[in-house]
Amino acid sequence: MMRIKFGGVVCPMITPFTKNGELYEEGVKNVATFLKENGVRGLFICGIYGLGPAMTIKQRKRVAELTVEQVGGSRDVIIQVGSTTIETTIELAKHAEDVGADAVASTPPFYFKYDPKAPFGALTEEEIAKLKNKLTELGFL
Repeated sequence: MMRIKFGGVVCPMITPFTKNGELYEEGVKNVATFLKENGVRGLFICGIYGLGPAMTIKQRKRVAELTVEQVGGSRDVIIQVGSTTIETTIELAKHAEDVGADAVASTPPFYFKYDPKAPFGALTEEEIAKLKNKLTELGFL
């Protein structure tokens, strides 16, 4: 397992949208550039602050592409890939790797089906282990 040590300020990046609710691509590039020019060492994208869970998969992928294109190589880019399904999480993690992200972050799937045997009716340990094993198999953990 490869360990990466990040240093300096890692900022959660907002995701700009147009007034019509479309991803504002030029705005994504502008925000990434602004953070780079003002001393931020790493960008954490598509998290809660960046509206990741509220975006479509296509939008999340596009934000990843734009951010890495804009600042990748000169700044660390960490992409939050957690989703409501393990399959989407894995798809986003593979995409993050393909576009050159430095790391991914993930939460377990949220808004899941109820399981009365699981703690608090949430994911079972088996389901959490499945996600962890898959992300490890893909080299993300």
